Amino acid sequence: MTAKPEIYLQVGYGIIHTDSQTSIHHFQCMIHAHDPAVFMHLQHSDILLKVWKKGDFTNIQLRKVQAHLEYDKVDCPLTRYWCMGNKIANDQAQHASLHVCPNLVSQLQEQCVNLIKARQLLTYVLQLHLELQDARSRAMPSVPVVTGQIHTTLVIRDAFKSWTVLSGFSG
Repeated sequence: MTAKPEIYLQVGYGIIHTDSQTSIHHFQCMIHAHDPAVFMHLQHSDILLKVWKKGDFTNIQLRKVQAHLEYDKVDCPLTRYWCMGNKIANDQAQHASLHVCPNLVSQLQEQCVNLIKARQLLTYVLQLHLELQDARSRAMPSVPVVTGQIHTTLVIRDAFKSWTVLSGFSG
């Protein structure tokens, strides 16, 4: 996604061929927006905002090319040329993501795994919280005592001790 905005910001005109229908859709939303709020819900809205601020989109077009075609089997020379360019762009992007900053890639992959685990743990904690709401409501007396409210933790403790993760969840 970042290459297309950079092409526009650096060159400012032309036809950009892409196999990403999502990129084309996001650019169309951005181009037709009178206010950035229109596209702020889209992925990469920060990049789209940078392009939107430049303003003039009359000399730029995004066109769809079919992804992953075997260009040597394409009859039309122009389509073959676009397919070759798409293959080169894909190969370079994959190479860059794996080899330009391998330590960064490893760190990001590790962070992704950690984030997935953290989300799962959060799910467990939220599930526990919901299950304990019933125990908390039973532990609190319905009629306040004159000297103050009695706070008992026995029911809450027992519910917490007996709590288990439901089947279907894995940590």
